[in-house]
Amino acid sequence: MKRPLFVLLIGLVLGELCGYLLYLTGVMIPASLFLAALCFHRAALKEKPFFISGTKIEYDRIRAGVGLWAGLFLAVMLLGNLLWCLEERKVGEAETFALKTEEREYQVKGRITLRKDTESTVSYTVFNPVFILDDKVTSMRGKCILRGKREGQDIPDLPVPGETGSFAAVLSFPEREKNPGGFNERNYDLANGIYLTGKITGPVKVEKTASTISGLAFRLKRRMEAGFITHLSSDDAAMLSAMAFGDKSGLSTEQRRLYEENGMMHLLAVSGLHISGVGGRIYRRLRRWGRSYPAACSGGALVLLFYGCMTGWGTSVLRAVIMYMIFLTAEYLGYAYDLITAMSISGILMLTEHPYRLLDSGFQISFAAVTALGLVLPVVQDKGPAIEEEESFLRDRGYRRSFDGIRVLFFREWKEEGKGFALKNLMANTLKSMLESGKDGILSGFVVFLVTTPLIMRVYYECTPYSILLNPLVLPLMGPLLISALASGLLGLFGAGGPASLPAVFILRGYSILFTHVRKLPASLIITGCPSVGRILLIYGAELLFLLVIVLNRREKKERRFPFLLLPILLLPLIICPSWEAGSKDLRIIMLDVGQGDCILLRIPGRKSILID
Repeated sequence: MKRPLFVLLIGLVLGELCGYLLYLTGVMIPASLFLAALCFHRAALKEKPFFISGTKIEYDRIRAGVGLWAGLFLAVMLLGNLLWCLEERKVGEAETFALKTEEREYQVKGRITLRKDTESTVSYTVFNPVFILDDKVTSMRGKCILRGKREGQDIPDLPVPGETGSFAAVLSFPEREKNPGGFNERNYDLANGIYLTGKITGPVKVEKTASTISGLAFRLKRRMEAGFITHLSSDDAAMLSAMAFGDKSGLSTEQRRLYEENGMMHLLAVSGLHISGVGGRIYRRLRRWGRSYPAACSGGALVLLFYGCMTGWGTSVLRAVIMYMIFLTAEYLGYAYDLITAMSISGILMLTEHPYRLLDSGFQISFAAVTALGLVLPVVQDKGPAIEEEESFLRDRGYRRSFDGIRVLFFREWKEEGKGFALKNLMANTLKSMLESGKDGILSGFVVFLVTTPLIMRVYYECTPYSILLNPLVLPLMGPLLISALASGLLGLFGAGGPASLPAVFILRGYSILFTHVRKLPASLIITGCPSVGRILLIYGAELLFLLVIVLNRREKKERRFPFLLLPILLLPLIICPSWEAGSKDLRIIMLDVGQGDCILLRIPGRKSILID
């Protein structure tokens, strides 16, 4: 079977989904029936059926393989359901403990794994905390996040990641969304392994100091951010900090809105783009300098892990680091790297650690984008064998199909075919590379847009059609921007980070001008509302249908292939039209929680609404 780990990932997702929807009986009963049917099939079916072509030996081998993978799929499904049940048990114990605290003040001790600072507040993520009240000690496996004001204590006196801290805090369980469609803090915290939250009510003490990699990364990050603030304006410093480290706490409301309304928020979240830009450049540079595969892979991996510590190991960072570590391992062992297999391994590991990641919108959109690039895009693309051979040649030498790769191909042709042939193809390859880069950028952005837009509509209730054209324009500049930002931060440690930040500042200003003009275009932001699950399945069904037409036309080798570029025109009305809602004959009164005062929403017949605030 090709890509068996992807099939096992689907089984794990289905098992956890059944546990989420129907708890234990949701999968145990059908799984037991399926297992009984599988055993009966293997015991009763002795002869080759008349509708199976091939010899009896070939059929027996196919039947044995199908039975093996069906059994593994079932086992992973049961494992997913069991993991979800165990997670629900831990969640129930944490919620029960939080209800028993009754607003009492606990002494909390534990190792700090993450610290986030704002102008007036600070939050600590404590791993495996210990709660002490009246000489009674209670321990918990997991994480607890404690938030409080930073008044009365200097920043150098506060504990950093890797150290053991002591806190006086009032504990509570993460809250659900208070209004329909609101942010679900409970699912977000549980997806990150956080089972309790707390409000710090006293001074924070350092119980045990330690010199760790995470502490060193945190201190280096803070000094680099201080260099941004010293040499740049507050808006530019906040933007560089968000793009380099994923820290969006300093962004203004206008900056956030500008990127959100253009569908460019992925630029402000550390993801595979940043990971490949940091660890990938180190690896490729070492390979170009003639270093061996062990040295280049080790250098890239060390820088990658340290950068992950600086960014705080978010969901997208963890997924990208695991996938790139698999890529480096494949390079070291001499195996071909498969994007979907690497994604499957990272998905299995992450869902095994915290099953609630399945409900996290960041996890869903991140893996949907990788699936679009790894499964859908190769089907839509039609690369010839010559291009694939050139890409394999460049990959073995640490290059990509870019202008550096053209230079390598030029010298190879000079050596093998002669000077005239190499010069003749230099301009042709350069122009061809530029056209292919633009076409591939638009095509990949279009495919990712189609796959992720239904999920984005479900979470954010909006659609940004122009992001298809914006991504090919802004993504090529993210590499120079990231290098300039990191170089500025490192040189800022020695008081010389100003000149290094100029390219990043110019690129950010260009982004701002471009996004401001695009936002003024008609239909730049379409409010779709929250589509139903059935409508999302309908959209994905239509996309799969057109993808199937592309495959069938390509296999039959017809002269006139299916014009798949018409796909957005056919799917656009289905995707961007506002969510329809049948006019209800009943009056609905919704009491909204706005923190203070009353807010009442009246849904009257005829799809009309009245808001009383």
